[in-house]
Amino acid sequence: MVTVESMINATKEAPSIWLEYVNKKQCLKDNAYVFCFFEGEDRKYYNDRVEEHLTDIQIIGYVCGNRDEVIKVYKKILSEKDDMSHLLFFVDRDYNFESYEANDYVYQTPEYSIENFYCKKSAVKKIMEIEFGIQPDSKDMTDILSLFEKSLEDFFKYYSCINIWYMSCKKRNISVKITKFNPKRDIEFSEFTLVLKNNAITQKNIAEYYKELLEKDVAQRKKHAENNLAEYLTNLDLIKEEIEVSSIEYNCSKNFRGKFALEFLKIFIGYIKKINKEENLEKKYLHIHIDEHAKNILSNLSKYAITPPCLIQYISNHKPLVSKKI
Repeated sequence: MVTVESMINATKEAPSIWLEYVNKKQCLKDNAYVFCFFEGEDRKYYNDRVEEHLTDIQIIGYVCGNRDEVIKVYKKILSEKDDMSHLLFFVDRDYNFESYEANDYVYQTPEYSIENFYCKKSAVKKIMEIEFGIQPDSKDMTDILSLFEKSLEDFFKYYSCINIWYMSCKKRNISVKITKFNPKRDIEFSEFTLVLKNNAITQKNIAEYYKELLEKDVAQRKKHAENNLAEYLTNLDLIKEEIEVSSIEYNCSKNFRGKFALEFLKIFIGYIKKINKEENLEKKYLHIHIDEHAKNILSNLSKYAITPPCLIQYISNHKPLVSKKI
């Protein structure tokens, strides 16, 4: 079972994580354990799923900060020729520039990140049923799921140009701030329809639009704004060329950024709460306490997120043979 004592919550770099792992392993008295290495908050999704499929085993988790740090720990342990059957490594796919898709020891998400697992029709159906009390066979459920499917498709088409632009920048190792794009500013729901608010978000305009955002930073005298703009302008033509290539390679189902998908889900939940409060559904549902703005949203909604079969297979394949040490 995962406990406060067994979960190392602090984000740390790979060398210190590896040392902690070595020291902890030396203290274990039997083989009924696994070590898990996570990116950032991803433990909030994976913990329960590891527990579910590895029962009666001590689960010791380490937060490694980001994908690169998890991989550094993996490579260090591999170089030490350690027993990999007691080790689980979890990383996001991201844009799959360094793929671990076919690696037996590392689990890589089949989509961009774990956040994509939350923004699914089956997850929304469970949320509506359990958090809102909406009956599965009701007209409200049918209408809400229909709205979700249609609006999610529209949102993915709308925001894919940002993903293509970002993928292009990363391929060329050009530093940009993806956090300058926020679905909360660019979309809203009104009269049971998704409204796309920012006409500048198109594949043709996206590279120039980001330049305009940087120019606003300069006008507002933000720190490092002038350097950021100058660096971006130097690479602008290269980015535009790469966008043409990336748009052909881009696969929305695999390359759509998970944090954008999660933001869409939060906006959608907020809209359903709103129209319920305004009594614009077939009936008004009571005792709804879901907080789509909660900082701990990954934990709060984890039980509704999908669990891909490849994840179950990965965990099951790494159940250690339990025996007492002699």
